[in-house]
Amino acid sequence: MRRIDAAMRYKGKKTMKEIDRNMFEEKEEQPEERKDKSSADFKVVGTHGKSQTVEFMEDGEPVRVIVPTKPSYSKRDLEAGIPASFRWDKLTMKADPKQLAANLHKRDIWTLEDAQKNTRAVLSAIQETYGVDLAAILTAKKDR
Repeated sequence: MRRIDAAMRYKGKKTMKEIDRNMFEEKEEQPEERKDKSSADFKVVGTHGKSQTVEFMEDGEPVRVIVPTKPSYSKRDLEAGIPASFRWDKLTMKADPKQLAANLHKRDIWTLEDAQKNTRAVLSAIQETYGVDLAAILTAKKDR
């Protein structure tokens, strides 16, 4: 029945084989890049009802915001959008290379060969060193 309905919609413009192929093809949503003279560079990465998630560059870093659906956006429109990403580049990290060295030595990692032989110990030292930064990430304020 669907096949006949589809054929009637096309009013004979396509063959039944083409209609069958088109009906069952899965269309993957690709990010859509748009630009005109008065708009900022941006890429639509998702559509949600009457709004879109849009990605644009700010200070050399990609930023995502949610804005009302429009064919183009000014830089002002994008900056006024609801943030849909976190500015990881603004996060203050507290890991110290000296602390990493101490944690590696504590696990008997003194040379590159030691590190290559015992990657689990290296990972453990890195995790211990960056544990403070993990806490900073988990408790970061959303206003960044």
